[in-house]
Amino acid sequence: MKKLYIGYDKYNKNIKEESLSKCFGNTDYFVCADIQDISTNYLYHLMIPHHIESEFTYTISDNVIKDIHNGTAKLLFDYSFESRNNSIESEYNNHKNAIKNTLNKYNIQQSYIYIDSNPYNTHKLDLYFNRFIIDLGRACLHTVSEDSEVLILEKEQNLELRKYKISCFNRRPDENRFKFVNEFKDNPNVLCTLGIPEVDDLNYYKEQYPDLIEMLPIEYDLSLDLNIPNAVSKLQWEVQQVSYIQVVNETLFNSHKNHMFINEKTLKPIACLQPFLINGMPGSLKHLHELGFKTFDKWWDESYDNETEFDKRTNKIINVVNELCERSHNEHLSMLSDMYPVLDHNRNILMKLPKKHSIDLYKQIINTGF
Repeated sequence: MKKLYIGYDKYNKNIKEESLSKCFGNTDYFVCADIQDISTNYLYHLMIPHHIESEFTYTISDNVIKDIHNGTAKLLFDYSFESRNNSIESEYNNHKNAIKNTLNKYNIQQSYIYIDSNPYNTHKLDLYFNRFIIDLGRACLHTVSEDSEVLILEKEQNLELRKYKISCFNRRPDENRFKFVNEFKDNPNVLCTLGIPEVDDLNYYKEQYPDLIEMLPIEYDLSLDLNIPNAVSKLQWEVQQVSYIQVVNETLFNSHKNHMFINEKTLKPIACLQPFLINGMPGSLKHLHELGFKTFDKWWDESYDNETEFDKRTNKIINVVNELCERSHNEHLSMLSDMYPVLDHNRNILMKLPKKHSIDLYKQIINTGF
């Protein structure tokens, strides 16, 4: 098996030095090196940031451009912390414009490779890699806190009464989150958090949810101020154990056959042996099944995953949560005990996925003909 070389120089070395990408950390399959030290074909790694302007153009050295034109190098655009549906035009196309700007600037006619977290992109050179699988899978092998020697994988299910029956942690407001939190904001069985909308969105949410907007921010353990670094994404065992079940209000909730995205919000309860519902894109549970995970149709209705219309899907989830709130704490504890084999299976799958995910990326790149 040949290893694939990922090239760096002064223009992109920060990607490697600051570990901005998780794509090429598996040294069994990838070699990250300075282009001056590479004597074979290589991929030149360009990271697409979260927020990118439509006019943005990458700076690439003459040596790399020369290697691209003579066929020894290929551009690789890494957008692995986002999921974009490249089969349609949308308002989120700045990354496409940045790629076009760069190709035009350097007169690059050769094909390039693009990576993001959408498993259903259909173009041969649009590859799938979800960095959150790497982050959370590896997090299971880390200590629970800086002063602890206990690993997540060593933590056992807590079968004691919990303060809440359902939890739902939200930082950045969005329509699916507002709709869910508004429904359960006064329910003592449901713990919800939600931050304050950005200024441009504030009037809309004031009109739609006047009572809820006055309660924000609703915080539990962390500040939800959008102007400070996001600590909500950190894996915290005790927070995940504050309820029996978690409702995950995912980042994206649109419906399209060529688009899917799950991130750390879905994977955190898996890491912490907690069952969940996903208020996100239809087919999210189906995608988890494709990755090897099991879900919970034995214990509640999961038909919401098949509903493509947003309001109907969210209402189905709300109905399930209302039904779950009717169950007693002891019934929830009995259910957790009953579903432990599924929860344990899911955590084990998550811990094994990082290596498999890296192998899959390697194979995808090889299959492009590189």
